[in-house]
Amino acid sequence: MGHRAPRIIVAITLLLIVWQWESILAIDFIDIADCSCYSLHQNPKSWQDSNKICQENGGTLVSMETEEEYQFITKTIQSLDVGKNEWFIGLRRISRTDYWKWISGHDMTIDKWRATRTSGTGDCVKMIKHYKGRGLFDDVTCDPRYKYTFICEYKQAQKCSNITSTIIEKRCFSKRKQVTTKENTMTRGYIEDTAFRMGYVSNLFN
Repeated sequence: MGHRAPRIIVAITLLLIVWQWESILAIDFIDIADCSCYSLHQNPKSWQDSNKICQENGGTLVSMETEEEYQFITKTIQSLDVGKNEWFIGLRRISRTDYWKWISGHDMTIDKWRATRTSGTGDCVKMIKHYKGRGLFDDVTCDPRYKYTFICEYKQAQKCSNITSTIIEKRCFSKRKQVTTKENTMTRGYIEDTAFRMGYVSNLFN
């Protein structure tokens, strides 16, 4: 009887170690409602000044992270009769590569480039209104001398109440959020069998 307690303690210690070894990180996704509002500004600005104006009002240049959001934005600009055909958006080239990222931090997951880009070497992006009935992306130099109208996005829809732009749209989208959880792949039977085979205890759970 005097030797049983140390054996049980060793068994528990062993199980804790094995349990830790078998733990994995599981990545899952959940759908969330992401409500934004958008202001469309008709006074042409450089990409930098456009984003600065958006930031001063609590937003950034628009990031179209889903097909649904892209369809909403392109239909909105197609419906406008304001004589503006090109709009700065929040997409940038990363470090002179062909890797593009939204200003929100999300990767570009929708491919809406026009077949022949105007520049091919620009690091900023504009959205063209009249292109076969839909808006497509076109890279453009970030040189401050190049100015276009622009679209801001505010992640909380109520923020648009303070915006002076005459064109404001609000919309909620279903977006996927990545969730990382720690899961254990071992079964109770496997734990019992491991302890039994190593001679620490006959049946830990009885």
